[in-house]
Amino acid sequence: MQTSTIRAATTTSQQPLHIVFCHGLESGPNGYKVRMMREKGATVTAADMSMSLFNPLRSNSVVRKLLSPQVLFSWPSRWIQAALASSFWSCVEVQRGVIINRECKEDGKFDVLIGSSWGGAVACALLAEGTWSGPALLMCPALNKLGQRSGSGNISGAIVQGLNAMSESQKSRCLLIHGDADDTVPLEDSMKLAEETGIKLEVIEGGTHGMSALARDGRLLKFAERVVL
Repeated sequence: MQTSTIRAATTTSQQPLHIVFCHGLESGPNGYKVRMMREKGATVTAADMSMSLFNPLRSNSVVRKLLSPQVLFSWPSRWIQAALASSFWSCVEVQRGVIINRECKEDGKFDVLIGSSWGGAVACALLAEGTWSGPALLMCPALNKLGQRSGSGNISGAIVQGLNAMSESQKSRCLLIHGDADDTVPLEDSMKLAEETGIKLEVIEGGTHGMSALARDGRLLKFAERVVL
């Protein structure tokens, strides 16, 4: 497992935020958002979840999971859905290990969890299961799409229930952000998630799925600071 942690040389605050970041479906530990946050003074730990739909070189890709015994022993009509679910939980396991390993160190926990798209769904799972109980920024999480593509709402439904069961104090330290120009994950999915869980949603006018403008102009870090402070 490749994990990338780089401490920025300069920061606008006395102590930079230490972020644990869950990347998107076809992205990786050194994607644009990660690089921009580092340039603007944050310390970002971004594990490579080795995820892709079709890239067989990535260990948690759906196409690789199709060849796993766990999937092949399921009904053939369920192979793709089972492979997607297996990929998802493997990604959750990667991030779970990063968080637990950090908590065992003397310098303590991360300041905030950020997840984008597929990584947003992974972050939701970490919150729902209690692995992460700190501040969290959920960027256009693909949780509902995961439930749809995995052939059942069981995965997403259980995660939503876990999020809803969080304390009001914990929910107040979580924030959903979603652009109204997102053509990959519908804004309505985050609106529904906010309604079902009580987590606040902030709609970004003109925001696309990648949220590159937020990373570039520093608003992404401002959102992270909001849930931490």
